[in-house]
Amino acid sequence: MLSRFLEEAAAEDGAKTALTFEGRAYSYAELEGRANAVASQLRESGLGPGQRAAVILTNRPEWIIAMQAVIKTGAAVVAPMATGTLSELTHVLDLTQPAVIIAESMNTAVLASYATTALRITIDTASDGFSSWTKVFASSSDVKIQVEVPEDAEAFLLMSSGTTGLPKAVRHSHESVEAMVHNWRWQAGMVSTDRVQFFFPACTVFGMSTILAAFGQRAEISFFRRFNLEVMLNDVQDSKITIGMASAPIAVSMASLPDLEKYDLSSLRYLVWGSTPISKDVAETVTARSGVRWLHAYGMTEAGSLATNPVSEPERWRLDSPGVIPPGTETRFLDEDLKDVPAGTPGELVVRSGQTMLGYLPPEADADVLMADGWVRTGDIGFLNDDGFLFLVDRAKELIKVSGFSVSPVEIEKTLFAHPDIDDCGVYRVSDPKSGERAAAVIVLRPGADVDEQVLLDWAAERMSSYKRLARITFVDAIPRNPAGKVLRRKIPEMVEALAH
Repeated sequence: MLSRFLEEAAAEDGAKTALTFEGRAYSYAELEGRANAVASQLRESGLGPGQRAAVILTNRPEWIIAMQAVIKTGAAVVAPMATGTLSELTHVLDLTQPAVIIAESMNTAVLASYATTALRITIDTASDGFSSWTKVFASSSDVKIQVEVPEDAEAFLLMSSGTTGLPKAVRHSHESVEAMVHNWRWQAGMVSTDRVQFFFPACTVFGMSTILAAFGQRAEISFFRRFNLEVMLNDVQDSKITIGMASAPIAVSMASLPDLEKYDLSSLRYLVWGSTPISKDVAETVTARSGVRWLHAYGMTEAGSLATNPVSEPERWRLDSPGVIPPGTETRFLDEDLKDVPAGTPGELVVRSGQTMLGYLPPEADADVLMADGWVRTGDIGFLNDDGFLFLVDRAKELIKVSGFSVSPVEIEKTLFAHPDIDDCGVYRVSDPKSGERAAAVIVLRPGADVDEQVLLDWAAERMSSYKRLARITFVDAIPRNPAGKVLRRKIPEMVEALAH
């Protein structure tokens, strides 16, 4: 069972620091003792195998304690974003039907009107129908609670990004998560002396697998509620962080930071760059100014980590490829008729490995992704080169069809990111009477930038083929992104429409 990663660490290295959070250190033994206490209370409350518990908490030690406690009872963890609105959380809870809801004060008020028979628990003061378990979460027990369940039993229900509709629940088993954890430990080259900085939401597949991998390797996690560039850089410098995380907006912020050179980032072995495509110019600027290198990686909630640059061979790292396929993962590339394409020809990547999900909720969504014999469609277009490196062209469902030509939103975004006045951007499709569809963009300008739409349209047009030229640009305050940093293209049109009125 997945609870063993923390259990074994507590038994063998109990006094070692597992987690630091807001100036407080938590040992492996302390986290395990608290998880035992919460698990015992959950079992007495009736939670067990075949049931689910929603853990609706922001990044804080209680998220890890609750996750571990639920797994110990034999139930599965439902892990939505804690910052969700009532309609978003209602969708998740209606879809997954948890027997227990564990929340904090920011959620209890949101969920006060949600009708449910589930046991409602808050880690804060009792309110809005939620019973306070503050003392339970702060207590400790040496009595191990562990209910055995089959390896193929549900362990986690993680929410999909919902780029094309309402989010789905991605169901993972103990077996698939264990495969993810072992795979990520190998891909990241994580060792017991590593200090891993983590500020992305813990409720994602990346968060869950990174936390469990760190437990498995007896590494230390420097845990944060949210991202702040100055806090991140100070923590790397002061805590001697060895593994950090980033995405395109974070890299852009680093590249444009006037005093980046003042920070000593020499302890970093690398920053993982995943979720968003790498902008080569931005990445090289950060490396030249700070010495920090990038470990490019690629994965998905449904199938775990699918490619990473070879961590033990930094001389082979590439910025234009997320890397090589890990052992135990099979790949194929298919055309629009789901027929295999010749080697080296771009096609939709489909994968098969022990990391793949059990399926979705609602179950009818399985047909869009799950194929016969365990193959899973990624929706990403790509190919492998002769050296085994994966190259991704775009998302199959996001390609914009302009007069019969396929236009990649990601390619245009990479171009836009090279402009010195652009802080963030997102490209989406708009209808066009002549070409059927065209690309348009929303852009966040850097503070103090003085540039208008036409100047940027002309600048981009000089760098792209005519059919890729943007129909328009809208300036916005922020780009809608999911917790992993991917652009939520479906939300851009409504954002633009709202700004027009």
